This record gives sequence, C-alpha cells and structure tokens, in this order.
Amino acid sequence: MARRKADAGEGDHGEPKIGHNSNLNSSEKKKLEGYVREIEHVDQQARDLGSDRAQIYKRAKAEGFDNKAVRELIRLRRMQPEMRNLLLDTVDVYMSALGMLADTPLGQAAMARDGVQPQPAA
Repeated sequence: MARRKADAGEGDHGEPKIGHNSNLNSSEKKKLEGYVREIEHVDQQARDLGSDRAQIYKRAKAEGFDNKAVRELIRLRRMQPEMRNLLLDTVDVYMSALGMLADTPLGQAAMARDGVQPQPAA
C-alpha cells in the first residue's frame, strides 16, 4: 500500500520527515531514535503494569471475589460521581420497570410500602 504525505495543515512543524533517510541530519536521527526508544520503554512499562494487574485479579479471585464485579466497581469508580449516580439511578428505574427488583428485600419493602402486589414472572 502506498504511503501518503500528511495532509496540508497537519502538525505544527511543517512537512514531516519522511522519505529517504538522507532527509534527516544526524541530530534529527538521534532525536528520532530517542523518541522511538522512549516509546518502546513506555510500551514495556504498560505491558508490565498489565501483567501486575492480572496478578492482582488472580489474587482477588483466589480470595473469593468475583472479578467481573471488581472490574465493574473499578469502571464505576472512574466515573464522575454525578455521572455514576445518574447511571445507577437510571438502571434502578429500568430494573424496577421490568420487575427485576421485586424479589430483593428492598424491592419487597418498597412494594409493601406502596401497597403494590408482586407481578408473576413472565
């Protein structure tokens, strides 16, 4: 597949350094090599952290924790509190509308409070 030059206006420093290596002077070659090595180093750190994360999940599972639930907790904790609360409130409303909370103690208490009879499962 043919390579294309960057579209006009891309980047802040004019034309990219592409083509034959003779387009780069020795200083630019050293800078490029430095960037490539730095990116490779960060990529390796990311792989190492991923491996560390996997080991933590394995330990949690060995202690009896459900990894899907732990992952969901982490996803929810990353959210802004107001967005998380809105999402959880919406899920609760939807679950209630579908009768999915009727068999929980809280759902039963709410139905008793509101004088609602449980609906038979569909």
